[in-house]
Amino acid sequence: MKYYALQRQSVALLALRFTGPALSLVLMIALLLSTQSPAFSHASLIETRPSQGAVLKAPPDLIIMRFNESIAPLAVSFVNARGEILQALSIEPKEHELHIQPPPDLSRGTTLMNYRIVSADGHPVNGVLIFSIGSPSAPNPQIASGLSPLTTTMIWFTRWFFLLALFIGLGGMTMRVWLWPETEQFHIEQRLNRWLPGLGFIACLLSIGLNGIDATGADLAALFTPAIWVEGWHLTSRLTFILAALILILAFGLTFSWAHLLSAEWRRFLIVTFLALGSYSLTLSGHASTAMPDIVTRPALFIHVMGMAVWAGALPILYWLTNENETQLSLYLQRFSLIALPCVSFALLGGLVLAAIQLGQTANLFTTDYGRILLAKVILVLVLLALAGWNRFILTAALHHTPKTAIIRLRRSLLAEIVLMGFVIALVGLWRFTPPPRTLEDVAKEPFRRHIHTSMAMVDLEIAPNRKGHLKVSLYFQKGDFTPLYPTSVKLYLSKPQIGIEPIEINADQLVEGNWETALFFMPQAGNWHIRVDALIDDFTKIILEDDIKIQN
Repeated sequence: MKYYALQRQSVALLALRFTGPALSLVLMIALLLSTQSPAFSHASLIETRPSQGAVLKAPPDLIIMRFNESIAPLAVSFVNARGEILQALSIEPKEHELHIQPPPDLSRGTTLMNYRIVSADGHPVNGVLIFSIGSPSAPNPQIASGLSPLTTTMIWFTRWFFLLALFIGLGGMTMRVWLWPETEQFHIEQRLNRWLPGLGFIACLLSIGLNGIDATGADLAALFTPAIWVEGWHLTSRLTFILAALILILAFGLTFSWAHLLSAEWRRFLIVTFLALGSYSLTLSGHASTAMPDIVTRPALFIHVMGMAVWAGALPILYWLTNENETQLSLYLQRFSLIALPCVSFALLGGLVLAAIQLGQTANLFTTDYGRILLAKVILVLVLLALAGWNRFILTAALHHTPKTAIIRLRRSLLAEIVLMGFVIALVGLWRFTPPPRTLEDVAKEPFRRHIHTSMAMVDLEIAPNRKGHLKVSLYFQKGDFTPLYPTSVKLYLSKPQIGIEPIEINADQLVEGNWETALFFMPQAGNWHIRVDALIDDFTKIILEDDIKIQN
């Protein structure tokens, strides 16, 4: 009876001590989330003029690239047929378009235009536009290769460590003051919770420089040059890292002074406020924070991060607490259970909302890189929930009957949870390199355009819409000298030899001379297809044009 009275007294004390700070925190969160800003998604290229692979009579006066959102240019360069690297005369962003004036001395043959832009969510996007003047030549090898594996790994690792500091560091500090409201000194080891915020501060600063490398495509050695840090500072993601760095360094300082300078109530309020602001920093940039409607996605991301931080931060604390006697440990587990249920529920609710918006449809969970990472994360979270249930309903109850055995099993289970939580956070870092499926929908709404060229003839293909299901193909034919070509009949053959799909024959009908179009037909699968166009010119002449195309989901 004395033990249960102690439990009730401690739980009541816990609730009373946090009533004031909780009300203040609710007001602060309302103020933070009331400032909504226009939201954008990860930038996807919709259309280029000239189109990818086009063959032109003369060098273009202007190159236009249209994206699904507002973008800002980072770098544009040209590699002409002679292998010379040239710079654009001017680069002008106009709403969702980029207007580029190419250099005047583009030679006959194939030209590669390497471009690198940054989208509104702060993520750089790079690519290559290929077009030819007069006739195609052998492709030049100087295509933008993107980031090196070492640089990509460094960007991912720094982001992973930053999230660890936010979740384990700030989340652990929060659970420390929630689980022990009646005492100030602890005899368990707290070095992880003390030093993680300080190391996370370093990771935040390093991320700004790495973002500059990400934006420019430079080598990792460029991290030691001031220009790279200037580039990183200009990206919108700096808002996340600046606010997070400020919060982490304040929390780091608080760990060395909270037993001396401030009252217990103020210490509790400050650390919960730090966790709230650290969670809010993640809503300032990134895929999830910029999805529409932002009035839903930003609060969903906020409560998801807050809930996951409390969950993740509690695990090392509970692991260390297994050194206590079974009576004290049972009391702490009872307190954690009161906090864990609402926090985990909010984390799961926010995650489900974000997943539904980001995926668009269930099939994307299995057919896109973003979806496969999410699927792996969901599996790990389900295992975590199973372990949490085992701890709560089996091992906690066993503390009163076989305490030594239960504590050993509880330590092992909590250690497994800590490792799994580290993997979950590591998976989140991979989303930097995988645009969410919702951004691909803008691409799929636009027709797929492809120019196929031989010495005898060329055809401009347009597939609308660019997605599996019912679609049609439009074709415009020209001779090798850019004069009109008038076939007497046209047939298309679509095949997918990599999985054994034999050619599907589709007839095209003539609209006007030189222009042909198929009726609606069913494309059963997305992905890479091989298309062959057979154009009969007369009874003795048939022209065959073929290439690979990609159909979206």
